[in-house]
Amino acid sequence: MRFLKFAALVSLSTMIASAAMACPSGLRPFNKQLEGKDTCVLEGTYVGNLELSSGFNYILLGPVFIGKEVRDANLNLVEPIEPATLTVAAGVKMFGLNPEKDKTGVWSGFTMANGQPVQGDVKTFMSVTRDSRIEILGKETAPVLMTSAQGAHQATPAAEKQPGDWGGLVISGKAKSNKCTTFADCTLPGEADTGYYAGDDDNHSSGVIQYLQVEYGGDRIDDEKELNGITFNAVGLGTVVENIAVLYNSDDCVEFFGGAVMARNVFCYKGLDDGIDTTDGARIFLQNGIVVNGDYPNAGADNDRHAVEADSSKSDAASLRLRSHPMLVNFTFIGGLNTQGFKLRRGTDYTIVNSAMTGFDLWCMDPTGANLLDLYTNVFADCNTADPVKGQNNNDFVTATDMKVKGWIPEAGSPLTGGAAIIETFSDDPNLDEAFADFYQEVEYRGAIGANDWTTWIQIRD
Repeated sequence: MRFLKFAALVSLSTMIASAAMACPSGLRPFNKQLEGKDTCVLEGTYVGNLELSSGFNYILLGPVFIGKEVRDANLNLVEPIEPATLTVAAGVKMFGLNPEKDKTGVWSGFTMANGQPVQGDVKTFMSVTRDSRIEILGKETAPVLMTSAQGAHQATPAAEKQPGDWGGLVISGKAKSNKCTTFADCTLPGEADTGYYAGDDDNHSSGVIQYLQVEYGGDRIDDEKELNGITFNAVGLGTVVENIAVLYNSDDCVEFFGGAVMARNVFCYKGLDDGIDTTDGARIFLQNGIVVNGDYPNAGADNDRHAVEADSSKSDAASLRLRSHPMLVNFTFIGGLNTQGFKLRRGTDYTIVNSAMTGFDLWCMDPTGANLLDLYTNVFADCNTADPVKGQNNNDFVTATDMKVKGWIPEAGSPLTGGAAIIETFSDDPNLDEAFADFYQEVEYRGAIGANDWTTWIQIRD
């Protein structure tokens, strides 16, 4: 694995600066422009500080680790931890791709850092280690984009981009997970060799993520594991997450493995698996979110796609240590052909408030195995009368016509324009209750959109 420490790269920096383009210290030039800009390569492991300016585009080549944490098979630390901070300026574009899937020749003529040709099944993703930080400083007018590299070197944007072209973004923190019998010194391996996560600090910060769009990710690592659009591994309350969008991902849009993260304005669009996925003691608070399922005309008996999939643990003892309890407020869930709503199981608690659901033609809710389900002041359209959601109080049940929404935008006369409850209690954990209460924004509308449409910055490609 390639390790780069920026303070020690004087000779490399000098060499790059003398070239036709001057990539940030520690990065080498790519041999093609992507979307009309000179492009630099992100690869290997980075420690120290790295800043990505919008003067370049960037290509992701293989596993990219922000920070260094090396452990053996028994999870013993074998080298000193070296943290990093990655700062990404507004307007930056990053392009990732598994060369095996490239149909457009973007890798033609380029080599790996060791001089070998870029070819074969190279799993590309970005992973932020738990002692490191990522600062994605996108703006509404200049979001940060992480997308597939296919066709990005061509004059006309190519149509070859597909879900699963590359991996995704993994962020690891030091908050709690119920997979550890004790939280102090808890260390867990991330899926698909994406690093290590967890600890006992629910207030931990992994940085700032603002106005980030991730698309065409979800590369399959093996027969059982795919990468999510954004993976939150035990991410803590100190992390700022506002305005994130995941589109056309092969696996889940966002998945939370433990942790206590808060996020506002979460957009999931036409992925091939679940929208919001939680497990391992995830106690999260999300406000203002949209999950749009695509149509799945060829879905068979193994159809396992849901707007929400939630677990606490297969182990009752783990759930007693720390039970998953996501709280989703002001969400809009939109189904399509052969789509399923909320799959709640394996001991999870779940709260959904002031939200809306429409278009799920198979079923709205399956709470089998859930420990506690609390739904109130939501609006459900065309849910089957036998659906378990009917047993919940203080919800409205209407037809899709009566819901009066165009896409996810409520129209005049929609029941979503008012009727929201005011939330006063958020968690049995005093620390989380205070943090969630401070983060919560009191609104009058139900569903994700009020007077202002916060999704206008997102680039939808269909």
